[in-house]
Amino acid sequence: GHFLLKEDIGLKVAATSALKSLGVQFPEYTHKILGVVIKNASQEEQIRAIMQVWNEIPSGIQHLASQDPDLSVLLNLAHLQVHRRQRAFTSLKESQVQPEFIKELIVPLMNFYILFSSHKKNYSENFMHHCITLLADKAWQMSWREYSKLLKLYLRHLEDSEKTATKALAMVLQNLPPNLQDTQLAFLKG
Repeated sequence: GHFLLKEDIGLKVAATSALKSLGVQFPEYTHKILGVVIKNASQEEQIRAIMQVWNEIPSGIQHLASQDPDLSVLLNLAHLQVHRRQRAFTSLKESQVQPEFIKELIVPLMNFYILFSSHKKNYSENFMHHCITLLADKAWQMSWREYSKLLKLYLRHLEDSEKTATKALAMVLQNLPPNLQDTQLAFLKG
């Protein structure tokens, strides 16, 4: 997975091919690798390589994949054209997605666009709104552990991305996971 993040195109192509092969034999393991790789990405080209692998390996989100790039929600999540990404976000928002894919794919991908992309300063308000809306919409399906990690991440980024992090925190807090225990509610109250 590490080689998907390298500048060398040959390494990226080889890593993509190797992960696709691994994904056919061990899809759960490959999902975890891709989730970690997304968390370490800083460029959109890296995200496109990761999404190519997601599109071709067996998973519980296969209904979002397609060999036709125009029909693949997964490939369109990282498309060069921002309006195609936004359409993919809308499709993903309306789709049933298992919590493991929210944790391994959706949250890291939205965090990439909102906080870590080297291009984030060029994104429009509308694009950022779509990212934050998708993140918040899926937040209630997260485990408390993952939800609290997400809150802490955005709290840490309040200083360097104040406006965006504040919007994300506000929208995520509107979508609390169900059945919170008293200790978890106390954490939220501070």
